[in-house]
Amino acid sequence: MKPSFLTIFFAFSIDAFSATATVAIPDLSVSTQVTERIRYETINYSNKTASREKLTAAASASSNRLDVAGQHTRENASSTKLSRKELDGNWTYVKQDELGWFSSEIKNAFLTDGRFRLINPRKFDYGERRTSSARAARNIAEGDRIRETDENDLLDYNKRIKNGEFDDAELVLFSRLIDIRFSENTFKFPNSDSQTIEASLTVLCDFQLVNRKTLEVIRAFQVQSDGADTVIASPASAPSPNRVKMLREVSVAIGKDVKRELAKVSYPVIR
Repeated sequence: MKPSFLTIFFAFSIDAFSATATVAIPDLSVSTQVTERIRYETINYSNKTASREKLTAAASASSNRLDVAGQHTRENASSTKLSRKELDGNWTYVKQDELGWFSSEIKNAFLTDGRFRLINPRKFDYGERRTSSARAARNIAEGDRIRETDENDLLDYNKRIKNGEFDDAELVLFSRLIDIRFSENTFKFPNSDSQTIEASLTVLCDFQLVNRKTLEVIRAFQVQSDGADTVIASPASAPSPNRVKMLREVSVAIGKDVKRELAKVSYPVIR
């Protein structure tokens, strides 16, 4: 008896579904060096008073009586102490955050590939956030060492996997923003008060597709995407370049680049 078309289709559907890999895609990691001006001043004032008592006695004898003359004195001494500490300088540290601007297009690249199913990862636990500049200044001025915080590292991919952030996924796509640049150029029309403003946005990102169980890096790549907008300005109107449009163009371009890179991943993804 030959298998029916429905049986063959059902078997093919099961094989196709089992060949797909579950993927978790956290938002883009961003590390920014931050420099803050810190100024801290303390003034300590203390006043101490010391007392000393002295009793002197003088005795004189005459024929039949004893005269005792007594004298009691109190001496007070006071001292004032004033101390001042001042700190003025810069405090530099690295701030980490996640950027969700481009997540939708990146996820869409996986969904349209056909070999992946997406799941939502757990929210990243930053731990104890870094000490504020005001507290750091106070600690330094008072002679204390700035206590190291337990802030977790967004870029420690292996630790994030071992901490169970992606337990429901077979693959994890980590991404990091390497560089983002905005430029604007102005060109004047000859014999006119009008001018064109050309703006561009360039974003460079690093990606790693990692096997959660083995920690193997299946694919590592970088993409550079651009967005642009041009407006004409005159004395009567001075429009600004549309930054939302540029962000949208960059996001779509990143999605296309990620999809091209996924096409280079061998099939099946998980063996």
